[in-house]
Amino acid sequence: MTVVNEGGAQAPHERSRRVRGELPASGVRHALAERARRRARSSLPLPIRKALRRVYRALRHPKPPPPRTLILPSDVADADALRAYLTDTDIFSTVEEADAYLADALERFRVTVAMLPELPAGVQVLELGANPYFITRLLRRRGIDAVCANWFGPGRPARGQQIVTSRSTGERHVFDFDHFNVESDRFPYPDGSFQLVLCCEILEHLPQDPIHMLAEIHRVLADGGLLLLTTPNATRIDNLARMLRGDNVYEELSGYGTYGRHNREYTVAELRLLLSECGYTVSDVFALDIHDHAADWKSTMPGPNPGDRGCNLFALAEARGMPRWRYPRWLYSSQHALRRPVMPDLVVGCNDDVQAMGGLYELEVIQGVHARWMGCEPRATLLLSPTFEGAGTIRVEGVAPPVEAGDLTLCAELNGRQVSWHIAADGRPFSRGADVDISVGDQQVVLHTDRQWRPVECGLNPDTRTLSVAISSVALLPR
Repeated sequence: MTVVNEGGAQAPHERSRRVRGELPASGVRHALAERARRRARSSLPLPIRKALRRVYRALRHPKPPPPRTLILPSDVADADALRAYLTDTDIFSTVEEADAYLADALERFRVTVAMLPELPAGVQVLELGANPYFITRLLRRRGIDAVCANWFGPGRPARGQQIVTSRSTGERHVFDFDHFNVESDRFPYPDGSFQLVLCCEILEHLPQDPIHMLAEIHRVLADGGLLLLTTPNATRIDNLARMLRGDNVYEELSGYGTYGRHNREYTVAELRLLLSECGYTVSDVFALDIHDHAADWKSTMPGPNPGDRGCNLFALAEARGMPRWRYPRWLYSSQHALRRPVMPDLVVGCNDDVQAMGGLYELEVIQGVHARWMGCEPRATLLLSPTFEGAGTIRVEGVAPPVEAGDLTLCAELNGRQVSWHIAADGRPFSRGADVDISVGDQQVVLHTDRQWRPVECGLNPDTRTLSVAISSVALLPR
């Protein structure tokens, strides 16, 4: 084969170029480096060489974790009795239809109930996606009457009721429920209303904004309240087997529309990361094979943790502090299209992903404060949504630049009026306020400074960014 340079001239032979040093001989260098490593290993004492081989094998072929043991409570320990109890209902048109549903879901119900914490009398529980009320009925057998929520599509009233009748005894079970879309609506409950929220087999159906649901769950949970979440595992054995066969791993389209199919499934690592970024303290996330099929594939499938290939994911997480609307780049593209007010004020680390319109760098912890530096653009534009109008105060909190950067002036523009403050360069957190007139509804606050600085030019570090002040929160408060 003739090698031609750009412009059509024939290139010199590759070997001659290597001899002259014009073309890196990466393959030759790799072989020489490997030979040197072998000589170095052979010079080591035999016990050390054996230990290194054991480490190498462990890294190449890690041992699977011990199988997870779950102790099933007595009320779900007998699978046959549980199946008979749950199928004895007219929520499905036929017993065969109920049997088909439980053939896939019964073991998941048993594991979910086994994960429930000890619940005191009078505990407030919210069950999202409660229909067909199987877990709801299991909770009622324990004396817990959960608040139910469903979504059957737009155009329905905010409250609904379904009555389920036992086929064998005629006993009626009445289920009142709130009707709202967990992906877009504000949940119709005050902050901190519940000690436990069940979110079973919902996450995978959300096509656009699971962050909204997780943030709203966090908001309605009491501090220290628990979220119990289940969802299919994207890297389950079934999916890997389909790929090896050349089959498609995606679900069929649904006649019920977008929400009728799985739109985005998650791995163990993704689910743990997603919950953490939304402000939860994750107690446990694991994959479990709740079906017998394909269990023997695990020993032959490559990967760091064969135990993460179970068909379902189960998670238990604790809500602490404020909810977070974090839209991670590993999950989202075009995050700018999701910008909107979700809180009246802006709190960096909580809702800045959706209420900061531009002009701020990425989130950092500066002097122990979650903040974002200004300076990547001349102005930072923030979206706020006050719930009152009239005389008020704008309050800006953040971190001042270091002494080496020098003092500066911070300005804020709102409703055609500009206020400004002197910020002393001491590298410490600051809080500034000024009187302004405030209107109800979405409003833009524009921040800018009279000067900027660069850490590298101040001799602080190699950071070449253009900075001014770091912002941690902006609030509009009644005077």
